[in-house]
Parts: sequence; C-alpha cells; structure tokens
Amino acid sequence: MLVIASQNGRVGIEAAMRVLRDGGSAMDAVEAGIRLVEANPDSTRIFTNRNQN
Repeated sequence: MLVIASQNGRVGIEAAMRVLRDGGSAMDAVEAGIRLVEANPDSTRIFTNRNQN
C-alpha cells in the first residue's frame, strides 16, 4: 500500500494507512486522513466555512 500526501497532509498518513490495512476503501482512507489535516490548527492551506485560512 502507498499513501501520498503533501507536507501538510503528513498528519493524516497513519490514519489513512490504518483504514487501508483494516480493509477500508481508498475513499474511506482519504476521508480519515483529511479529517486530521482539516482539524490541524497549524495548517494554513485549509479554508474555514468563512473562506478564511
């Protein structure tokens, strides 16, 4: 298995791999990984619901 992410996506790699190892789909893995990226207060590349980063 291979999970690729940009630098700010590194926080979600382990979660994505866990989903894949447990038999989850690629889409489930993406969702698990991106949740952590979006929840990361240090990430400035994700817009809030007010279109602010």
